[in-house]
Amino acid sequence: MSQFTKITLLCLATLMGVTNASADLDKENDAWITRMAVQTKTGQQIPAGAFGVAIIERPREAMLLNLRGMAGHADIILRSNESNTCLTFKARFVAGDFEGDSISGHLADPVHLVLKSRRIAKALANGISITSDEFRLSAVTHPDADIVVTSGLDKSYNLVLNPGRNMLADVFGLDIDHISCSPM
Repeated sequence: MSQFTKITLLCLATLMGVTNASADLDKENDAWITRMAVQTKTGQQIPAGAFGVAIIERPREAMLLNLRGMAGHADIILRSNESNTCLTFKARFVAGDFEGDSISGHLADPVHLVLKSRRIAKALANGISITSDEFRLSAVTHPDADIVVTSGLDKSYNLVLNPGRNMLADVFGLDIDHISCSPM
C-alpha cells in the first residue's frame, strides 16, 4: 500500500471517529438540556426529554368519502438557549389520511404533540415547515421518536406544521415571543 493511501485511510478513520464522537456529545448535551420538565408562566408544560410542544386547541376535521383531513392553528412552545426562557409562536397545522368513510365536518378534539428532536425545534424556530414523512412520528414515547402524539391524532395521519400565523410570516418572518418558564 502506498504512503498516500495509508495517509488517506488514516484521515478518513480520524474523520469518522470525530463525527461519531460529535454525535455522542450531541445526544449527551440533548439529555442534559431536556433532563427536567419546564412550565411556562401561562401553565403549558414541556415534558422532560422534549425540546417543545405543539398544541392545536380547536382543529376542524372534515371527511369527503375516503379523504379525511384536519386543520387548525398550533401554539408552538420551545425551550430556549437562555435559562428560564421559552419561545412561543403560532404555526399552521394540517393533517390527513385516506381513512374517511362519509361526508362530514366538525370540530375535533385538541391535538397535542411532543417535539422530542432538536432538529424539529430548530427548524420550526427558523421558520421551516416540518412534515411527518421527514421525521419519526409515534403514538407512544419511544427513544427514536422525533414527534410523540399524546392526543387527538390517529396514527394513520400524516401532518405538516408550517410556522407563522399566515402566509405573511413566510415573507416577513416569525413573530416569536419570549416567555418565562421554570423547571418543575
